[in-house]
Amino acid sequence: MARTLMTVNYCNFQYFNRDCDRIYRPGGSGDYLFLLLHSEMAFRLPEGAFQNRPGACILYTPGTPQDYQALRTFKNSYVHFSAPEDFVKSFCLPENTLFYPEAVQEIDRQIQAIHQAFLRRDRYCEALNLFPTKTMPLFWRTPSRKSALPYSLPVKSPGRSGR
Repeated sequence: MARTLMTVNYCNFQYFNRDCDRIYRPGGSGDYLFLLLHSEMAFRLPEGAFQNRPGACILYTPGTPQDYQALRTFKNSYVHFSAPEDFVKSFCLPENTLFYPEAVQEIDRQIQAIHQAFLRRDRYCEALNLFPTKTMPLFWRTPSRKSALPYSLPVKSPGRSGR
């Protein structure tokens, strides 16, 4: 078995929650959470409240509060994973803020491969080993990565609590 620095704790590909569902984790999830958003959601982030557009991503770090709610349909692809902090920092991705990569379909394909391995209970699979080397360059090609909130709008505080 190949050695990996990342371990998948939980993931899903193009997953639907119930409409207008809210995820509220005031203490974070205890691991890294990479989200690729396929629908519009309201986010509460340290710098304020924002609405994303489909194709946005966010990388939550362990212990960071997570508070987001679908405006209607709730659809996303995501990976909860554990890894050494210096390894994740080497990705050079914005953390705990929305950003918009160009290669959304390819990123989603990589998450699909990780999800398939996860379903086989192969938490240390080749897809996971290749995720940083195949996916991270897709982010590096994104010229506007630093302007993380080009479509930001104030939103009302989400009213109900989810899981």
